[in-house]
Amino acid sequence: MGGRYKIKTLRGGAMPQEKLWTKNFISMAAMTFLVYFIYYLLMVVIAVYSMEVLKATPSKAGLAAGIFMVAALLARLFTGRYIEQYGARILIYASLLLYAAILPLYFVIKDINLFCVIRFLHGLGMGVSTSAMAIVVVKEIPHSRLGEGLGYYALGGTLAMAIGPLFGMYLYHNYGLSMNLYLCMALAVIILVALFRIEISNEKADAKKLEEFGHGLSSYFEKSALPIAFIGTLMFFSYSSLTSFLAPFVARENLAEAGSFYFMFFAIAALVSRPPMGRLYDEHGNIVMYPAFLCFAAGMFVLGAANNSVALFVSGALLGCGDGTFCSLGRAIAVQGMPTHKYGLATSTFLAISEVGTGLGPFFLGMIIPLSGYRNLYHLMGVVALLAMVVFYWQYHNRKF
Repeated sequence: MGGRYKIKTLRGGAMPQEKLWTKNFISMAAMTFLVYFIYYLLMVVIAVYSMEVLKATPSKAGLAAGIFMVAALLARLFTGRYIEQYGARILIYASLLLYAAILPLYFVIKDINLFCVIRFLHGLGMGVSTSAMAIVVVKEIPHSRLGEGLGYYALGGTLAMAIGPLFGMYLYHNYGLSMNLYLCMALAVIILVALFRIEISNEKADAKKLEEFGHGLSSYFEKSALPIAFIGTLMFFSYSSLTSFLAPFVARENLAEAGSFYFMFFAIAALVSRPPMGRLYDEHGNIVMYPAFLCFAAGMFVLGAANNSVALFVSGALLGCGDGTFCSLGRAIAVQGMPTHKYGLATSTFLAISEVGTGLGPFFLGMIIPLSGYRNLYHLMGVVALLAMVVFYWQYHNRKF
């Protein structure tokens, strides 16, 4: 089964598996979890803090919350090229130091405009650090275990998404933003201590290899990774309907209490499904992506029809399986057939372009809701996921790597 999808592998027979759980892999996964945990501790309270304490208008508060991810997106566009030009070590060190150094400024900045500036700088630190660490991990994972390794590595972000918002809201509502920041700074210290205790290769591409990237804006994108990146844009566009409009939807349907647990089911499903789906990918290749698209679409259709908590939780589990698998294996597909010195460019291309869907989704979906209502919106997002599957079939069904 899946012969035409199969990628080159060393698995099978009596041949031993190549080592996955190295010190660097574990350290990078742990640091990625902490970086995202800090992000979620603050993300869920920035808008309300801006309005309550900084007296910002709702639009300025939204800018303070959203400009972080705009900066992260811009940073990811350039990280893939610069990591090959300057090496991973300097980018990871500089970005994580910036990420930690910005935190104390949250205490002293009381002007909303300056607050937006430090949020932008903070987003740059996260964008470069998470992209650079992901690129290092992609290069270090044995090729025969790439899907499995990325599945495990991506668990850090998923776990942070599951518990970060809960901690963030609890601390803010009981102790104010200061307690969120104290915890964030403590975690940042742990990140920096871990950072200076591991060895990060500073290998750079030689001049001949850099010349392969070309010049101008196109040199920051890997052309062969664009198809899966644009498919990711469709998937992230659909996913943005959850992050932006799930809360008003469940409130309107009198499911607000159940809705508060929605992302817990989402995260648990992603945590459970990613490692086995990664192993299946290593054994059977791209065919494993089709269940991910179908689970995601089914989750959207169930959500659109949900009128009780059980249906809501089933939707969360289906979407967690689908989204979790796509996010981790999409990175693996982005680097399929790439020489090692292009892994960084391919990875950053996938991450940056995919997240355009996250950024544009709320704006366009907000215009659709008055015409469609929430239920039809989620049905439509299920159709978008199926469209993404059709595009994937068209691009990758007969593709050789």
